[in-house]
Amino acid sequence: MADLLLTSLSGASARQAVVEESTASAWLYMTGPEGEEPVVHCFLYDTGGEPGEDEPPPLDPEFASGYRVALPVTEDDVEIIWALDGHAVAVRIHGEYVAFIGPEDLRGYSRSVAIDCDWAHPFDAELFNRLFDME
Repeated sequence: MADLLLTSLSGASARQAVVEESTASAWLYMTGPEGEEPVVHCFLYDTGGEPGEDEPPPLDPEFASGYRVALPVTEDDVEIIWALDGHAVAVRIHGEYVAFIGPEDLRGYSRSVAIDCDWAHPFDAELFNRLFDME
């Protein structure tokens, strides 16, 4: 069962984004256009807890960066932001962009990750700025 669960629907693409925190970790998911099932995932942060049954474990320290999200995280601390075309989504926690998913990859980009792994790529500021029209 999720400790934190937020959803957002893009009006431009009909994709849905989900931020889900469980006992050991938190994730960002994005569906395909008009889809209900997530097709892309991205690791957000570790919670410090032990994973429950059928929950994802914490990030392997081999892949972790020094970045840490301040815990606890509540719904009020999280913002889901869509790119204008609705094919990329980002998560801001405590006012800082923590991770995003682009339109052409099955893994997102996370500040918590230092080395490419199955859970995410390291945060790519240049790609983020392009996708979300940030200068």
